[in-house]
Amino acid sequence: MPEFFAERASQTSHNRPIGADRRLVIARSRLDVAKQIAHAHHATVNDVLLAAVAGGLRQLLASRGNPSRRWCCARWPTSLHQQQPEQATGNQDAMMMVPLWLGEPDPVHRLELIAAETAARKRTAHPQVTSGVFGLVAVQRATYRFQVHQRFVNLTVTNVPAPVPLYVAGARLLELFPVVPILGNITLDVGVLSYAG
Repeated sequence: MPEFFAERASQTSHNRPIGADRRLVIARSRLDVAKQIAHAHHATVNDVLLAAVAGGLRQLLASRGNPSRRWCCARWPTSLHQQQPEQATGNQDAMMMVPLWLGEPDPVHRLELIAAETAARKRTAHPQVTSGVFGLVAVQRATYRFQVHQRFVNLTVTNVPAPVPLYVAGARLLELFPVVPILGNITLDVGVLSYAG
C-alpha cells in the first residue's frame, strides 16, 4: 500500500473513464532480441519490455499533443511463486508500481533508469493481491468503484512466459495473444506473452 499511494501519476490523455469503444493491437517480436538487449545492458527482459512501452507511450503522447511528462506509472503484476515455494498452488500475484521515464529521450538511458528502479523495488515486499483485507469481496468491489477516480496508475503492463510449445487436440499451438482487461480510468494496458521464443 505505501508503494501504491507514494506518488501520484502524471495524468495523460488515456487516463479517463472507459467508454464503449475497444481496440486491440497486436505486435510480434522475438524473445531472443529482448534477451540480447537485456544482457548487453545488465537488465532483465521485463526491463527491456518496460523501456519499450515507455518509448511507445512517449511517442503516443507526443502525437496527441500532450506535453512530455517526466514519467508515468505502470502497474506491473508479479508472481510470488519463487518467494513462497511451499505455497505454490493457484495464482499468487502481487502488484509492483514502476515509473516509466517518458522524459528521457535516450532509449538506452531510459532502460538503465527502469532497470535500476525495478531492481530496487524487487527488494521490497509485495503482498499478494488477494491476501489480507484485499481478499474480502466487499473491499474488492469498493476498489473497483475507486478505479474510475484513481490517480496513481497510468497503465498496466504484464508479461507471461510460455516457454514450451503447447498442443490442442494434437495440433501445435502456433501463436497466443494476451488480452488484458481494462478497468476504471486506465484505458491502456499492454499484455505480453512470450511463447516458445
